[in-house]
Amino acid sequence: WTLVYHVLTEQELDAELVITRADIKYRAPVIGTIRCECQLSKNQLQAFVNELVKKDRARIEAEVTIGKLPEAHLHATLFASRKKSK
Repeated sequence: WTLVYHVLTEQELDAELVITRADIKYRAPVIGTIRCECQLSKNQLQAFVNELVKKDRARIEAEVTIGKLPEAHLHATLFASRKKSK
């Protein structure tokens, strides 16, 4: 969520961002400081931004690894909708 929110902020896009679906699979307990890594390609992010600008809404799929092993894996769908100007 934070990575996609950061991209929206960088692009100066005023949008609501929510996780519409998340599936997490644990392989081991996550102990200590939680470290998450999400890699989205520039092409994925650009397509997401383009769709949001064109249609006022967009979806993106994200894969996140959690922990060093990794201890867990998260697959999430994020949805953004542009806020209406007042």
